[in-house]
Amino acid sequence: KHGFNKRMFFISDFQAPSFDVSNFPEDSLIKTLLVPLNANNIDNIYVDSLSFVDPIFQVGQNISLNVRIVNKSEK
Repeated sequence: KHGFNKRMFFISDFQAPSFDVSNFPEDSLIKTLLVPLNANNIDNIYVDSLSFVDPIFQVGQNISLNVRIVNKSEK
């Protein structure tokens, strides 16, 4: 059993020089998860909003999300 009660997801191509995971403070109650994206032809796309379908979480059950992704590129 983990002592984590929070999870933080970073979804990115991790190309920006300003992103350095080692600069994040360590927190024993937050598990940080990095989700890398392939950066081929992805310009100015970002997650605008994210919400949980069900506000009640149960151990061992999947969680459904509503995610709004915005494309500000010219493509």
